[in-house]
Amino acid sequence: MKKVLILSMNLFLALVLLAGCATTPKGPLQPDEVRLTKAKIIETTTGGTRKNYRAIIEYQHGEKIKPDDIRLSCTTWYWDNRSEGPTCGRIVTIDDNKIEVNSSVGVVRTYTIEMYVIYLIDGKEKKSNLIRVVHSF
Repeated sequence: MKKVLILSMNLFLALVLLAGCATTPKGPLQPDEVRLTKAKIIETTTGGTRKNYRAIIEYQHGEKIKPDDIRLSCTTWYWDNRSEGPTCGRIVTIDDNKIEVNSSVGVVRTYTIEMYVIYLIDGKEKKSNLIRVVHSF
């Protein structure tokens, strides 16, 4: 009985982690939409009580959007029942399907990071979908 319970819990956790990686909208991409599809987090440096990260975010955009319309990247970090953010900052590099941004957080072993971008369409700011990365060392 104990083995079945442990196996069930592990299967549930695996499904949650796999399903919780991105909140990608379903259906066709709208002409005025930016859709984040995938993110990879790379640790770049550790200094004192902070770790610096580079996020590489893949995205799609509708025909009305150009990479120059994407203004900011926003991140929220979650760890040990705490959070930091959202903090919005400049984008390091951008091309037609990839965005790179820098971020930092206190030294933690397990974290979840949520990200979205703010873009300009018809003179108004709009938010993309939210993408989530769960990481454990």
